[in-house]
Amino acid sequence: MSTLFTAEGIQVDLINTTLSDLAGRFAFNGLPLGLYRLDVSGENVEAQSFDITIDSKQVMFDVVVDIVPSILINTENVVFNGENLRVSWDVAGLDQNDELNVKLVHASGQLNLATELAAQAGQIIWPVDIAEQTVTVVVELANDETVNASAQVVVIQKNRAPVVNIAIPDQEAQSGLAYSFTFDAQTFTDADEGDELTYSATLEDGTELPSWLSFEADTRTFSGTPGDAHIGMVTIAVSVTDGEISQPVTEQFSINVVAAPVVEKPVEDSSDNDNDNDSGSLGWFSLILIVFAFTRRLVNR
Repeated sequence: MSTLFTAEGIQVDLINTTLSDLAGRFAFNGLPLGLYRLDVSGENVEAQSFDITIDSKQVMFDVVVDIVPSILINTENVVFNGENLRVSWDVAGLDQNDELNVKLVHASGQLNLATELAAQAGQIIWPVDIAEQTVTVVVELANDETVNASAQVVVIQKNRAPVVNIAIPDQEAQSGLAYSFTFDAQTFTDADEGDELTYSATLEDGTELPSWLSFEADTRTFSGTPGDAHIGMVTIAVSVTDGEISQPVTEQFSINVVAAPVVEKPVEDSSDNDNDNDSGSLGWFSLILIVFAFTRRLVNR
């Protein structure tokens, strides 16, 4: 940072000082004796004038330079949600005990991040936890908000993986009967609006599903007809991805294939057969008696 000093249109160098010293020492060489006005101006320096009397060929003259209070802010242009935002600053013309407010201005208001003393350099680290948007980071003098610096930062939402929201219940299928099961659409959820979930299914060890079982990813439906050779329990792994995560999220459930119940032929009741035989015998006996009685009547005539 450079500051230009002039005396009656003659350039004079600033030596042995910096702006933070709030003072300047000027050397005048070879000027004629007389009265001069020293005009001081420059970046972050309040314009000032000093009357100087030159009464020798070489003069060393000290002046106190008032520096305009200022803040220079440094921060990233882009930050991911869930990561840290680093904000640092430099100040000039401020007392070391002056307080600075560091705040974040966003769509729904503002968030005060910190209050710091106006040291020569400061820094805060803030964990970002706001939705995707463009925000403004402001560092301002606590007792004079007109002394401030600001910078815009774009907050980008980092992709969030799907999560298991509802457990898939265990199932039972019967040998020889068609089986179908559709798991709930809310089994997996994704906090990132617009993410499209893609499903797949395998056995728990990553191998293919049994030959009798198929999976339709679009409808989240398992279907098939197991045979007697498939009786037993299998564990199914359902995986989901949003197209961005490196490892799918998985939920497991089991299908227990049971044998079809055996239907046995009912045993006939022997007592019913005896009754039926008795009934038949009595019927023939009665018929014989009737015939005998009819024949005897004819003979007696």
